[in-house]
Amino acid sequence: MNNKARELMEEAIRQKQDGELSEARVCYDQAIAHDLNEPILYYGLAKVNYLLASREEAISNYLRAAHLSYAHMKEGMDKGGKGNKLVDEQLKELDPDLKAALVEVSEYAPLLMLDENTARNLGHVLVDLSDQRPLDVEGCLTAYQRALQEGEEPDEDILAEMNRLDDEIYLPVGREYLAENILWEMLGEGDVCEMY
Repeated sequence: MNNKARELMEEAIRQKQDGELSEARVCYDQAIAHDLNEPILYYGLAKVNYLLASREEAISNYLRAAHLSYAHMKEGMDKGGKGNKLVDEQLKELDPDLKAALVEVSEYAPLLMLDENTARNLGHVLVDLSDQRPLDVEGCLTAYQRALQEGEEPDEDILAEMNRLDDEIYLPVGREYLAENILWEMLGEGDVCEMY
C-alpha cells in the first residue's frame, strides 16, 4: 500500500472510532483512489458501510475485498512459493466432502474457508441489515457494532453468544454468498469496482 493510501486509511479508522462515519467513508474512498488493489481498504470501507446501514455498498465492498484477497492467494498457489505451502497445509485440514463441493464451484473456491473474517462480516451485513433478521441475534447486535466501530471487546458471556451465532448463522451465510457471487474465473484480472 502506498503512503498516501495508508495515511488516509489511518485517518478513516480514527474517524470511524470517533463516530464520524460519513467522514470515514470519504477517507476510505480517497484511499482506494490511491490504491485500487488493496483488499484492506475495501474491507474497512465495508465495515463503515455496515455501520451506516448501507447494505448494498457493504456487500459490494466485502466482495471486492474477498476477490482481491483470493486473487493474492491464487497467485501464491499458482507460483508454488512459500505462501503456497501454508495455503496447501490449511486446505488439507478441510473436510474432504466440503472441499470437493467447493472445487465444483471453482478450483479456488476452497480459499474462502481460510478467510473467516470476511465471511463472518459479510454474513452480518446479509443478516443484520435484512428485513428477516432472526430474533436470536438482537442481543449481540449492539456489541458487534461497538466492536466494529470502537474496537471494544464485549464481555465474556456476550462474546460466547457472538461466537455461537458466528458459527451457526453468520459464517455459513457469508461463505455461501461468497461461493455464489465471487467471480472466480476473474481472480487476478480486471477492476473489482466494475465487477462488484
